[in-house]
Amino acid sequence: MALTKDINELTIALLSDLVRFQDRAHQQNPIKAKMKRRLGFGMREVSKDVELGRVQCLIVAPDVAKFNVLDRTIEKLLESCKEHETPVVFALSRFHLGKVCKKRGYVTCVAVFNYDGSQDNFKKLMERVKEARLKYDEIISTAKEQLNSMDETELSNLADLFASECIIPPICQKMQRELIPSNKDYYSSCRIFPQKTNSSTSTDVKKVSRS
Repeated sequence: MALTKDINELTIALLSDLVRFQDRAHQQNPIKAKMKRRLGFGMREVSKDVELGRVQCLIVAPDVAKFNVLDRTIEKLLESCKEHETPVVFALSRFHLGKVCKKRGYVTCVAVFNYDGSQDNFKKLMERVKEARLKYDEIISTAKEQLNSMDETELSNLADLFASECIIPPICQKMQRELIPSNKDYYSSCRIFPQKTNSSTSTDVKKVSRS
């Protein structure tokens, strides 16, 4: 499924609301808030909740796939989501999920137990995810058709091209452009906190402009 700016922005909006609601409930009644959590964090905790059918939606950081040790854990988690018909959203990154959820470290995945109060964001997010998945399926289908139309010689040449020169064929370049967002689009939606500016530098600039 493709990552898009809309999916990232809606994920930030949804999680920001739910984190705020959960923090407020914890301040009012910590015991009750713990029993009625809105969010869960981390694969170990989330896996149990998915198996019990408690999760309304699972948000996973795409860059978790960089760590081979977690591959099997992710695979099991996604299989469990499919079995229980739990929607899965790939959005943001481990770093930015941690920022949105106000966690000190990285967060690989977030389970949404209750999205009351942010229904509009949740509904829009599910719609965007569905659109992105359809687009992904269409691109994959087109790629398969093109590959199936190649004869053995063309496929052999394509394999040799990958192995010897690590060149990405045009068909795969198109898939890469469609499925992987540019850094500008991706990270512009992930700037949760404003960047700090150097006060001394800004002061020097003002002095120069006045002179």
